[in-house]
Amino acid sequence: MGIPAKFDDTTDVWQKKNGDTWEDCTENTFKGGTYRLKVKLVVDGKDNDTHYLNDGIWGAINGTTMSSRYWHSLGNPTHTANSSYVWMVSPEHKVEGPAGYTVAFDANGGTGNMASVNNVSGNYTLPPNGFTAPAGKQFKAWSVGGVEKAVGDTITVNANTTVTAVWETVPAGHTCDIKPVQKVEPSCTEGGKEAYYKCEGCGKFYEDALGAKEITDLAAWGNIAKLGHTQSDWKSDKDNHWKECTVAACGVIIENSKAAHADANNDGKCDTCEYNVGKTPTNPGGDKPNDNPQTGDNSNMHLWIALLFVSGFGVVTTTVIARRNLLQNKTTP
Repeated sequence: MGIPAKFDDTTDVWQKKNGDTWEDCTENTFKGGTYRLKVKLVVDGKDNDTHYLNDGIWGAINGTTMSSRYWHSLGNPTHTANSSYVWMVSPEHKVEGPAGYTVAFDANGGTGNMASVNNVSGNYTLPPNGFTAPAGKQFKAWSVGGVEKAVGDTITVNANTTVTAVWETVPAGHTCDIKPVQKVEPSCTEGGKEAYYKCEGCGKFYEDALGAKEITDLAAWGNIAKLGHTQSDWKSDKDNHWKECTVAACGVIIENSKAAHADANNDGKCDTCEYNVGKTPTNPGGDKPNDNPQTGDNSNMHLWIALLFVSGFGVVTTTVIARRNLLQNKTTP
């Protein structure tokens, strides 16, 4: 309707590709990488009923329709009472060259050298101090842009950066004598501790032998969680079963593992550990309805033979005594 669309030049921002995502670029100059320009395209309108942008909008540069020259919209337009706008991005633009910046180190009165690190972009972790301190000094921190940073801190690198050593005066009467403290391995029931260093002169603790990074809270630093017990297979005696810890020099009985044998299905084995507990009689200690041996049952054969012999002997003895008494009666005058 005669109202042209226009770029809002207050919204433009260069973006750099990082893997599959695009990030707003804070670099002052283009380094090696892929870039695009993101900007808001606006058309003025009245009450959103005279002029507005359609969904799926795209644009071409200088009238050309080559796909590599398209400007694409990021989603559909937004319509307000006085305008219609959409975010547009330019075609990708590749820049050849180094992908990052240089991080250099300044000894600031110390001696020695620390090599610069090249092709750094984004996050960078500050390393331990590699310089030798000036006489009477010890390393305190790094300075980046005038701000002190500790070893291990992370800085954002978006330009060539100089990291400067900061020194402090060694306390009076202090002899820097850093000694290692050995690592304490964790056990089943006790936690361990990472190795660290202690200055015998001042009593301070450090993560490294150079004393570059102080440990200010030793109780909270470098703690290693206890291992916990490793359970064995079932152990048994005639009454109970249990599990033990298999870790060397431990061997404790695992908590809540000890219990008495149980044989609910009466198969002669413990239901849990399969210890041979023996079968239980179906009528233990009770009166049997018939104690006579059943047909074909010879389990008590020796007992029956003995009883038969005793019974026969008794019958013979009784007969002999009776005959003797009879003879005596006949001979008596």
